[in-house]
Amino acid sequence: MDSFRRQKINKLILMNIKFINGEVLDIGGTNNTKTILKSFLTTKTNIKTLNKNKNFQADILADFDYYKNFKKKYDTLLSFELLEYLEYPKDFFNKAYRLLKPKGHMILSIPFLNPIHGDKLDNYRITKKKLIEIIKKEKFKIIKFHNVGSVGTVINDIIRASCGYASKSKKGKISIFLLFIFKWFFNLLDYLTQYQSEFINSGYFIILRKK
Repeated sequence: MDSFRRQKINKLILMNIKFINGEVLDIGGTNNTKTILKSFLTTKTNIKTLNKNKNFQADILADFDYYKNFKKKYDTLLSFELLEYLEYPKDFFNKAYRLLKPKGHMILSIPFLNPIHGDKLDNYRITKKKLIEIIKKEKFKIIKFHNVGSVGTVINDIIRASCGYASKSKKGKISIFLLFIFKWFFNLLDYLTQYQSEFINSGYFIILRKK
C-alpha cells in the first residue's frame, strides 16, 4: 500500500500526464513504473529507465551521481523520490539540463517533512527556497511547483513510518490498515490546513522546462 504522500504524487503525475511525451528518461525509475505510466499515456512515447540497482531491471544500469553520457537527448525527464538519495544533489539539475532537448520538460518529486526512508539510504531534505535557487541557477523555467499535502499528509506519513518500518511491533500492518480506513480524516485535515502548506508539507512536485 502506497504512503499517503505517494498517493498524492501519483495523482499529480496523472493530472500532468500531458507533459510526458517523446523520448523519456526516468531517472531512478523501474520497469514497474514504466509499465504503469505506459498504461495512462495516450501520446507516442519511448520510456527508458535508469537505476543503479540491478534488482529494478532498469534499461540503463548506472549511478546518476556519476553519469556522464550526455550524447543522447530526451524530450522528457522523470525523477520521482530520487534527489534525497544522491551524494551530489546540486549536480543533478545541471546534468538534467544537459540531457534535455530545447524546451524539454522535467517532472520530479522531492520529499521534505517526511520520515527517513526504511532503506536508510537517503541523505537530504531541501527547502523550497533552496530548490528554487538551484533551479534558477541552471536556467530552468518553473512551470508548476506544488507543495504536496499539508498537516494531514505529514502526520499520516509519520504515523505510517512509526507503525511500519520504524517499529519493532508485529501489529504494524493493522495500524497501517487503520490509517487507510481513516484516509478521509487526513484529507480533511489537509483541506483545513492548506494555507499552512507553505510551512508544513511532505515535499514538492515540480514541472520544469528547459529554456
